[in-house]
Amino acid sequence: MAFRASQDRPRVTRRQSRAIEPLGPLEDAIMKGLWSRSSGTANELTRMINCHKPEPLSHKTILTCLTRLERKGLVFHTKESRSFRFFPALSAEETAAKFIGEEVTEILNRFGDLAVAVFVDRLAPAIHENPELELLAILRTG
Repeated sequence: MAFRASQDRPRVTRRQSRAIEPLGPLEDAIMKGLWSRSSGTANELTRMINCHKPEPLSHKTILTCLTRLERKGLVFHTKESRSFRFFPALSAEETAAKFIGEEVTEILNRFGDLAVAVFVDRLAPAIHENPELELLAILRTG
């Protein structure tokens, strides 16, 4: 019998992959570049990304991705001379919190009380091991 890799691994749908990695590889590279530099033009980011790629990406590809990131509320831009300078709208931690919050909201909307019960059940051991989490739990409920 022939080995077929596609049959041996679970199929990941677009929705499932978003939950695992909310940003695509290029979006992630651009955001990491913006977080490390505080800002960048499409040309600067293109040069930065292309220095790590065997096949260079076009400036327009990066600009399109930046426009999509802006629509998602992750970056904003200002006019600088004849180009645009892009800035991260959120820190890396704030971005992670945004995506986690969206996922939690979706799970709560879909599963309601069951989702809360499972979350509390999974969180209980960590709360008892970490005094800061225990205090946070008391403050949130009390």
